[in-house]
Amino acid sequence: MREAWEEVCLDPAQVTVLGRLDDAFTPAGFHVTPVLALVAPGAAVGPSAEVTQILWPRLSELRSAPTRQEQRTGPDGQARTIWHYDWQGHDIWGMTAHILRGLLSEAAPWSEQL
Repeated sequence: MREAWEEVCLDPAQVTVLGRLDDAFTPAGFHVTPVLALVAPGAAVGPSAEVTQILWPRLSELRSAPTRQEQRTGPDGQARTIWHYDWQGHDIWGMTAHILRGLLSEAAPWSEQL
């Protein structure tokens, strides 16, 4: 929730947390705990200095979006798969795509409606 506030100025009072997803780790060693939440309709958001644009894809759109993967070597020398979702002319990749991939696999039974 802190990151959502810092990145897109999302007021935590406008969010209902549904749960947490599996922890993820970036190649640089950052520990990320993804939070699944509902954002109140009409909640004000806006990009911070670190964000160029806010995207709002539906899970069903991402499920049908073209995907690709690439292999990269991390700072620790280990090979890593980097996923990409090509959505409406945007390349969603890196940690965001990694978390979305996990969410889509876990949400398979109900994500067609989202």
